[in-house]
Amino acid sequence: YDTLWQEYHRWLYEVAELGDSRFLREWVTWEIPLLNALARWRADKLGRSAEGALLEEPPGAVPQQDVVAGLAEEAEPQQLAWELDEQRLDAIEELAGSDPFSIDAVLAYLAKALVLERWNPVQAEGWDELLAKCTEADAGKDDDG
Repeated sequence: YDTLWQEYHRWLYEVAELGDSRFLREWVTWEIPLLNALARWRADKLGRSAEGALLEEPPGAVPQQDVVAGLAEEAEPQQLAWELDEQRLDAIEELAGSDPFSIDAVLAYLAKALVLERWNPVQAEGWDELLAKCTEADAGKDDDG
């Protein structure tokens, strides 16, 4: 699982470089260090090493220890997640740039939508229904397809 996550983020950074997307490049250099800081924080809380869970950081990575240190005081896990996503949304807004019609602004809008999607319980219920329907449809198929 860690290898897959590592390869995904490496691929994302390569896409950002090849596509010349300032937003993607800056987002990856912000998000990966955040994920690493969270992995270190969790490992510390559990008394374990974070070594196997750390992602390779791209050039120009922005340290995120301060973000995690501010979150570490929150006791409620859901509140921690919300505070973290607020930090993500603030970073996305900052990285979006000033041209609302640029590809970077569109990508920033999509990134914000992905963060906010996690907090929509109606959407989550819809996915449960869709999964149930797909499971029922697959169960009703014969082996010939």
